[in-house]
Amino acid sequence: MEDELVGILGKLIEFVENASPAIWEIAQRQVMVNTARATLWAVVVTIVCGVLIYLTIKTYKYAANEDDDFFAPFVFVSALAFISGIKAIALVSDVMGYLINPAYYAIENILSMVK
Repeated sequence: MEDELVGILGKLIEFVENASPAIWEIAQRQVMVNTARATLWAVVVTIVCGVLIYLTIKTYKYAANEDDDFFAPFVFVSALAFISGIKAIALVSDVMGYLINPAYYAIENILSMVK
């Protein structure tokens, strides 16, 4: 029984030693994929934020010239612009983390696969 267990553990250790460089490369590539994905989302959310800020200014100028009640749309568009701005900042923060320390996120990916 012990001999079988030692043999199985020896094979497992040999497999991990041989597979570990491949796993590390895969984890690093996944970090680059996550970086590209987060960058794309940051760009999209920043564009949306810019459009919403433009609409906020346009709504405010229109509301200032009209007697109609444009306060509710102004507040709604302003809130959306604020929320998308915060999200863009969070995404840029993620991208910076991925770019500055990709090894940490690669290790994090490997450990999340083990759990």
